[in-house]
Amino acid sequence: YVPVSDPSEPNDTRQTASTIEPDTPVKGYFFSGYETSTQLKPVDNWYEVSLPAGMATISLMNVPTNVIADVELVSSDGVSVMEGQATASGNDVAVQQAVSAADYYVHVSSMDRFPTLGRDGAIPDNFETAYTLSVAVK
Repeated sequence: YVPVSDPSEPNDTRQTASTIEPDTPVKGYFFSGYETSTQLKPVDNWYEVSLPAGMATISLMNVPTNVIADVELVSSDGVSVMEGQATASGNDVAVQQAVSAADYYVHVSSMDRFPTLGRDGAIPDNFETAYTLSVAVK
């Protein structure tokens, strides 16, 4: 047993979001435990960020090769402001849109539920590869 060390956890809900700063990249993992003895939990990572007015860019890079990533900017009242999804496993995601000065949430997720073992007993890439999330406003 080797734990996945993710300093942003627990951040699986908006209410438990980790606070991040604009222009300061953070690392995280597409990793979750089980909801039941046989069903994996969905991967949801939430971050809270205060943004000034301007053109916001959210970049999700170094996505594990077995993940189709999704990134979403959500207003403090829960309304989706912008969202983008990778076109294939392992692809980076970047979205850009003008925003007002306010507190926002960034939701990093994947529609995939990941196996706990890779092929031939290998460890899946999402267990070992941390993504990098960046939020910037110009």
